This record gives sequence, structure tokens and C-alpha cells, in this order.
Amino acid sequence: MAIRSYFRRDQLTPITVDDQTDDGKRFIAELESNGYFQDEARAIQESQSLPGGINYSGPAASASTPVAEEEPINLSPNQVYLRLPWLKAFAGGNADKLVDAYIKGYIEGDASETAATAAMREIPEYNTVFPGIVNTETGAIRMSEGSYVAGFEQIKASLVGQGLGGYAKQKGREIYATMVGNQVSPNEYINRVTTVRSRIFDRMDEGMKQNIVAAYNDYYSNELGEQIQLEESSILALAIDPNLNTDILNKRITASELGAVYTTEVGEDVSLQRIQEFTQAGITLGRARTQFAQAATTARLLGSMARRQNRNTTVGTASNVLDATLFKDEDLMQEIAAIEAQNISGSSIATGAMRTQGGQVTGLTEN
Repeated sequence: MAIRSYFRRDQLTPITVDDQTDDGKRFIAELESNGYFQDEARAIQESQSLPGGINYSGPAASASTPVAEEEPINLSPNQVYLRLPWLKAFAGGNADKLVDAYIKGYIEGDASETAATAAMREIPEYNTVFPGIVNTETGAIRMSEGSYVAGFEQIKASLVGQGLGGYAKQKGREIYATMVGNQVSPNEYINRVTTVRSRIFDRMDEGMKQNIVAAYNDYYSNELGEQIQLEESSILALAIDPNLNTDILNKRITASELGAVYTTEVGEDVSLQRIQEFTQAGITLGRARTQFAQAATTARLLGSMARRQNRNTTVGTASNVLDATLFKDEDLMQEIAAIEAQNISGSSIATGAMRTQGGQVTGLTEN
């Protein structure tokens, strides 16, 4: 086992990840894509010299170069993302709204970062992105946004390291929000999880572990009326979060594992409802990786062919390919067939192949 430590200018407490596990490798890729790196000295230096760093104090004011009063105050979204390096990845669909509020506060506050941050904290989406960060009794912020994100990344890394990647994806933010609200530190939570694993699994021989897993599988299979195959990691998740019993009976644990596979193979998030649709269509955890990977490959090929044909298409996504193959969406199936037929014929829409208003090829004869 090799443990790597990652840092960023707003995260000087190391996030440690085991690079020998599949979950760990995926999490390392996620950290690196979000600007984390292993050079602690660089992180310390950037924390002082770059906007968004936890020790950044801004450039010293210069008496010799006064700012012209008539020059308008402005701040671009890209500049905000540089100041708040965690924002885009962590806030997801709410990132732009937080950025707009930040810019509005910055301009109205005469270039005050304090005013910009305060304005961002006032919009409803803020509490959606940072649940638990506001003390509901006093209205005070429990910690900075950078510290909130760093703590969550620590929790996520710990769960991934325990083989609980699916659990972290499905329940991680909910768990962390509860921790923040109850003032439980990331280190305290990590120690609790480690203690549970030590007391339950590390003291058992392999035969006893398998018997426990089999007993749980029998129980849930009988309750749900279908075959359930939980892994050892799912049993650990149950041990640290007894409320998961209801989730398993609602099939949410299996759905979360499928969601983690989908994200890995396709490269995008997927809703619980969508995963449940896939499950109802017959996708199982055992076959999911192959089916999702094939859909992603097919989507890339269709997208490439459509671009060569100068065609606007909706089938260049894995999700739509799955709609066509699993749910037999007729429009998507016809569109795929048209792209494949034109690719085989070598004809081009740009040189005269007829197309309907919806973009379907109705004739492949060159003029």
C-alpha cells in the first residue's frame, strides 16, 4: 500500500489517498483534476501568493499609483474561479449563481472581498451547496468555505480508502453536513470509521466475514424478493450508518454503486432516478461496467461520425445511446441508423444528401 498526500493553496492539511486501490486511483484523478498536487512546499507558497490561498493577504497598496476614481470596478467569472478554486467542482450547477452573487457584492462593495463573500452567502443556493455551515441559532458561519470543502475532501478520501466509494458518492455530503452541524471534526469521524472496521472486520477470519456477508444477503434477498449481492464494503457501511438499512431495502445502496460505476466509465454524474431506470431495464452491478463503457464508446463514435457529416445530433452521449439500446427510443434509434448508414455510404450532408427538418437523412444520392 502506498499513501499519497495531496495539497492545494486553500488546503494545507494533507488529503491522504491509497494509490493501490481502484477507488483510490479514481479519487486521485478527481483530486488532480481539481488542482490538488503532492508538493506541500508549493501549496504553502501559493497559499500566501495567490488569491484563494488561506494565507493570502492581497497586494500591498501603493501610494504612488492611486486608482483612478472614474475607472469602473469589474470582476469576471474566471477571476472569481481563480480566487475560489474549489467553487466550480464543489458547487456544481449552483456555481454560476454563487459567482454572480459574488461579483455583485464585489462591485457594490467597492472591490471588497468581504462584501463579495457576504453577498454570496445571502442567496438561497449557498445553503444548498454548504449545508450545515450556517449556525441556525446565531446565523454565524461555522468556518470558511475553503475549510468546509477541505473537510469534505478528507471525509471522502477516508471513505474511498475503506472501499466505500459508492457510499461516499450517495451519502457523503449528507454525512458531512450532519458532522458540521454537530461540530464533529473530520479527524474524529475518520477515527470512528477506522475503529468500527478494526472492531468488526479486522478481528474476524475470512470465513466469519463471508458468513456475515452471506447472512445479510439472505436477509435482504428475502425481504426484497430478489437476489441481492452486497459486498464486504456494504456491510461496513451498515455498521457505521445503521440508517442504511432503509436505503438498502429501497435498493439505494445498489443504485449508488451503479452510479459510481457510471461516473467512472462515462465521466459524468447521474441521478438516482436515472440509475433506477437502468436497473429496471435489467442492468446489474455485475454487467454495468461493460454496458456503460460500451455506451460511452458508441457515443464517441457516433459523435465523431456526425461531425464529419456536418450533422446536428443528440445521440453523441452515453445516456442517449442507452436510451436507444435499453428503452428502444424510436427517434434515437432512427437517428443512429441514419448516421451509421451515411457513414457506410460515404456520402455527406454538406454535398447534397437530403435531410428532413429534424436532421434525418431521407436520401443518400449525391447530386
